[in-house]
Amino acid sequence: MLTSGKEIQSAVLPFELTIADSPSYLKDRKDQLPTLDEVKRRVITQTLEYTKGRRIAAARILSIERRQLNRLMEKLNIRVPQSN
Repeated sequence: MLTSGKEIQSAVLPFELTIADSPSYLKDRKDQLPTLDEVKRRVITQTLEYTKGRRIAAARILSIERRQLNRLMEKLNIRVPQSN
């Protein structure tokens, strides 16, 4: 139980669920739900943008190991631009 009472508050829901429920996420999808890989790709991409491409920081935010993040990035074809 993450919340007290009979009603689940959106603040206790995982980030993946709250972002998938946002109106901008379903824009131009005509009520089609995203696949799990699409949600993962979007969350990882946004986290990498937030950390300016720093994978270790992104992995910490996502609560996964850096190696797992690297494997997911490879599987989902996510590229981080190389910094100078």
